[in-house]
Amino acid sequence: YELNFSRRKMFNSLGLWDILKSNGLNVVIQAQSIRHRRELKLFQKYTIKSKILTWDDKKCAFFLESRFVSDKDGFILAVHHAKYKLVCTKKDKNKLKDGLPSTVLKAANLIPLNHDINPSSAFIEAWEVANQISSQELNPRKSSES
Repeated sequence: YELNFSRRKMFNSLGLWDILKSNGLNVVIQAQSIRHRRELKLFQKYTIKSKILTWDDKKCAFFLESRFVSDKDGFILAVHHAKYKLVCTKKDKNKLKDGLPSTVLKAANLIPLNHDINPSSAFIEAWEVANQISSQELNPRKSSES
């Protein structure tokens, strides 16, 4: 639950929720994973630090990383990755020309207006391949049809 609150707090502080809501857009988590490096103990104090790693306009998605950092020694206890897909909830409200992640991020002043190249992430590329393999294994009939 803390991670959900942390992400929402980040979206609010960056102005993303207001931009999404006013344009009839929303985000849904399409994939997520967490890697624990050390046990998170009961009552242990830590801070969650989140950032947008990259985006993919073709898949209408952006990728977020959240790190659980120990308040005691700064050790990264766990790393969470999430893929968010932009969805249009009210087409008549969408004032953004295309509703693409880069357009939303530019509207929030998170990337420069003239910046069209998203940062590459070898980890995210490999993670996407792993997610595709997992999907094919979970639905072998669909993968054999394509």
